[in-house]
Order: sequence, then C-alpha cells, then structure tokens
Amino acid sequence: MRTPEEKEKIVLEYLNGRVGYATVARSHGIAKGRFYVWIEKYRKSGIDGLRSQTGRHKGPNKGRSKKGDEIEELKRQLAKKDIEIERLKKVMS
Repeated sequence: MRTPEEKEKIVLEYLNGRVGYATVARSHGIAKGRFYVWIEKYRKSGIDGLRSQTGRHKGPNKGRSKKGDEIEELKRQLAKKDIEIERLKKVMS
C-alpha cells in the first residue's frame, strides 16, 4: 500500500507532465481507474484526499452492516416462530 505522499508524487507527475494518466498509471503499476480516483481526490482535497478512509466511517451506523442487521432480525423472527410451534405442539397433544 502506498503512502499519501507516494500517491501525491505520482499524481503530481501526471498533473505537471505532458503524459496521459494511463501512461503514468501503467508505469507505476496502478490500475487506470484507481489512478483516476486518486487524481480526482487530490484535485478536491489535496494530500488529505489521498489518505485511506478505512475505519473512518461516521454516523449512527458506524461499523454496522445493514445486511447483517437484517439477518439478525430474521433469525430473531425464526426463533420466535420455533417457540410458538413448540408451544402449539404441547397444547395439541
């Protein structure tokens, strides 16, 4: 993984040069799409835009997976149904 400073150096190589972004990306072994994202982030936020955002989510859903919450709710509902079935079996016998 490259540091923000390394990313900045590569982005500036493109921005200050006369070579296309695909050529710069290829010469550094970076996917063209990824490099394009770096360029846009750098233009918008400078070197801060090139810092990793991993683990920096904000808000009430920090660290929560919507799909995970949905699965847990379905498991709770299934457990309730199982209990109800067992209760009905006892009443019927």
